[in-house]
Amino acid sequence: MSEENRDALSVVLEHLYCWNMKDLEGFTSFLADNVVNEFVGPKGTTIQGKSMLKNLCQPLFADPKNTISIWRYVVDGNQVAVACVREGTDPKTGEVKLVDEADVFEVSDGKIQKVTSYIFEERFF
Repeated sequence: MSEENRDALSVVLEHLYCWNMKDLEGFTSFLADNVVNEFVGPKGTTIQGKSMLKNLCQPLFADPKNTISIWRYVVDGNQVAVACVREGTDPKTGEVKLVDEADVFEVSDGKIQKVTSYIFEERFF
């Protein structure tokens, strides 16, 4: 594995580890200031900027059920594709849900520049 691949993979895995540890500051420390997160699927949307993404994620960190379990990942240069299951409490119903998701991270200079999230079920945020 090349140094570039290992760096991109390390950034993504540490970023997701911070999610599971409920470390919002750590989670956002891996994001570029102008990060773009595109959600593809029902009610797809695009969020631009680290502060906007942090604001969206902040309430999710209060939910102890909100975790990400990685099934598999593939690395190609500065891109890391992650197949995962996101578990969390639906704020509308209080029901704990599992959502299958695939995310493609683009990493440059040790920061996540873009995330494309493929979610084919309604998100719970």
